[in-house]
Amino acid sequence: MIDFYDSTQRKEWVDLGKGISILMVVLFHCEVYTHIVDTGTTDIFSFFRMPFFFFLSGFVFTSNYKEFSLRRKLKQILRGIVWTYFVFTLILLLPKCVVSGKELRAGIEAILLGKAAWFVVSLGVAQLLFGIVLRLTRDLRAIAVFMAASVGIGAVIKTLASGELPFQVDKAFFVVFFFGLGFFYRIYEQKLSRLLKWRYLWLSVGAFAALMAMEERVFGSSTGNVFWAESAQNLPLFMLYATVGVLMMLIIVNKLPVRRMHLICYIGANSLVFYYLNGGVIKLWRAVYHHVESYLMAYSALTFVVLFIVVVATLFLIVLLIRKYCPILVGDKNAFAKLMSRCRRA
Repeated sequence: MIDFYDSTQRKEWVDLGKGISILMVVLFHCEVYTHIVDTGTTDIFSFFRMPFFFFLSGFVFTSNYKEFSLRRKLKQILRGIVWTYFVFTLILLLPKCVVSGKELRAGIEAILLGKAAWFVVSLGVAQLLFGIVLRLTRDLRAIAVFMAASVGIGAVIKTLASGELPFQVDKAFFVVFFFGLGFFYRIYEQKLSRLLKWRYLWLSVGAFAALMAMEERVFGSSTGNVFWAESAQNLPLFMLYATVGVLMMLIIVNKLPVRRMHLICYIGANSLVFYYLNGGVIKLWRAVYHHVESYLMAYSALTFVVLFIVVVATLFLIVLLIRKYCPILVGDKNAFAKLMSRCRRA
């Protein structure tokens, strides 16, 4: 079997976790865009699929916070987030405008204001904020206070503002909190590794199930998800759901046989590209489905599973081709180095 995933100098379990998170996103978008079936995972996964991804991003933010270089991190953000954001949002701009019927000018404005690809923009802004704070102080207590304050700032912004804000500032401050959890987990990884045991997995799964049952029966599924809901209703509960979910997922990905799951690791290693492209690929296959749906209504569940697999396989193939023939599109470090070298010689 061909192994597409190169684990050299990478944390395999982190890529596995990111891959699972992005697959949850693709699953969610498949369900929302096609309306074939209701998997029942929309609300459950929404509480932790993105917080867990942000947690993992915080874990790999820096290997040694005491030697953190803001200048080096800014280069990584520019190459991995800013560059890819503009590349893929501009590539997809015209097709999106045609499909949605929006004006090209409105699409360009959304890109320039950071309103396209909210997930990537909020992650980039959170990294920038965290990097600036880490540049100003290495005091872990001060960083923890910043994390807690960010939740408060995010809540105030969410309460006072309406609609999507430029550069996703209404979401970025919440991202900082989960990002910080990953940052601190890396620092205390050896001490906290005792949590990665089966009994804590069952405990976290039970706690999350109990919280979700309480959410439905007591709160009537009214808790707002700060990343896509209009309000931050029942914010403390959301933060609790998300934190327990992050712990649950952390234990799961560390228990899975990562060596046998390199295909998902590859998705995780290229997670941002999968995110950029998943909506377009789903809508493409949705158009195909609509031509044959009258023949498949009796097999809706199976049809949805097949559609999901086809979408993931299509995304996988596209990413493979980009990686092989035009790696600079995805912010590949070596491709950028070669480009810079040619510019200097010119």
